[in-house]
Amino acid sequence: MATGSVPASTARQDHERFIERQLDRTRRQVKVVELAAAGVTLLVGVLAFFFVAALIDHWVLGLGTFGRFALLAMLVGGIGWYAWTVLWPLLRNSINPAYAALTIEHSTPTLKNSLINFLMLRSHRSEVHEVVYEAVGQRAATDLQHVPIDSVVDYSKLIKVGYALAAVFAVCAAYQILSPKDPLQTFARVAAPWADIARPSRVQIEAIEPGDAQQYFGDQVTISAVIRGARSSDRMVLRFSTADGQIQDQAIELTPDDAHHRFSTQIPRDGQGLQQDITYRIEAGDAVTRDYTLRVVSAPTIVVEKLEYDYPAYTQKPRETRERSGDVRALEGTRVTIHAQANTPIQAAYLEFDPVNDHAPEATLQRQRVTLQASGTSATGSFVLELQPDRVTPKFSTYQVTFVTDSGQLGQHPALHTIDVIRDLPPEVEILAPRTQQVEVPENGEAVVEVRAVDPDYALSHIGLKLAAGGRELADKTLLSGPSPGGQAVTKFHFRPSEFKLSAGDEIAYWATAADNR
Repeated sequence: MATGSVPASTARQDHERFIERQLDRTRRQVKVVELAAAGVTLLVGVLAFFFVAALIDHWVLGLGTFGRFALLAMLVGGIGWYAWTVLWPLLRNSINPAYAALTIEHSTPTLKNSLINFLMLRSHRSEVHEVVYEAVGQRAATDLQHVPIDSVVDYSKLIKVGYALAAVFAVCAAYQILSPKDPLQTFARVAAPWADIARPSRVQIEAIEPGDAQQYFGDQVTISAVIRGARSSDRMVLRFSTADGQIQDQAIELTPDDAHHRFSTQIPRDGQGLQQDITYRIEAGDAVTRDYTLRVVSAPTIVVEKLEYDYPAYTQKPRETRERSGDVRALEGTRVTIHAQANTPIQAAYLEFDPVNDHAPEATLQRQRVTLQASGTSATGSFVLELQPDRVTPKFSTYQVTFVTDSGQLGQHPALHTIDVIRDLPPEVEILAPRTQQVEVPENGEAVVEVRAVDPDYALSHIGLKLAAGGRELADKTLLSGPSPGGQAVTKFHFRPSEFKLSAGDEIAYWATAADNR
């Protein structure tokens, strides 16, 4: 039987590769553990920094904008320094094989420096006899086979900083639960010093309305906020100052609005409304908001500059213009043209008749609205005066001009104007003669019927007399045709029975009619 043996050079290479693999595994583990310990240490430092900042912000002095930026700069600088001096070298550099070997031998003293000796001889390979080198390598490889590489790295440092992290977390959690002030709020204030985040307090002031806003000149403004955590002894006030400095930090008590912790008040209290810019803040217990600003701007308004009346043609009245008056009063059928002027460019303008409240259906608003033609700051439109079917009540009794500015704002406080429609009165007609209800007329005689008609406002256009007998019409006589000067006329009709072939005993009914030029 033939026997064989592994060449010495092959065995030596196998030993070296095995040793390299074990050292590489150890180096990776050492690097991971060191990086993890460094990262946890950084996290502990950051949490401790935030916790100390919270204690200062809560109980020592409130961190203003400068203080918050200063703390953020310290935090970023500290993290940057630690990352540069600790984390970056760990990431950039590799673990020395000799350090890995030392780590392995510390975990397994029975190795008796065989792995270190092999590395030292390998670094001076040319000075060592081949037999000695092979023997030392074989010994180191043999010893490594009995070493659990996964457990050679010392995790005690990582465990210690892990305990420290758990302790800091526990302290922060206990403070979060037991303290009336929220440390997370301070964390956010330091992490984002440019943000509008109030100082932590026992009392919470939220949902401040209107906050920073534009308000119209002369308006009264309701300022409100949701306040939680206040005690019965806490004073809740609004403090405001005017732009001219005549009022500084004037206090107004806030009153509760409802059961949802909302408190409010109105400013100003003098009844004149806002006259200038105002800054304000809300104080409740230990909580104080930042300063808010109400900027006063001119309210977009529109006024009726003039009205033009185009009367019905039958009146023969010329166009009439009335300036600086928005109330309408004219004859029915008159076309009224509105000329309105705004104090700002107009995007759209409307005439709204008999305005309804803001909760009315949109369809109702559309039925009572007429769109005006807008150009620059002017708006023009017209409508015809009408009466209801009862011939007494105007179709619309009021109107207002509303508009939308180029910037999309609604016009404020539109003036309400009246509409008075004058009814065109019907003509009046009467029979002057004969004066009795019944008249006897001989077959060959005649009776004179005298008719008087009057139009109270304009002109008569027709006077007629109708005669009927036995349910049939005998005649429809026109006594006046065409306009009559002065609006009244007296006409006569000579009734002769013979002209209608009437005989004794026939009864004739007659009545007069009149029409005006409308």
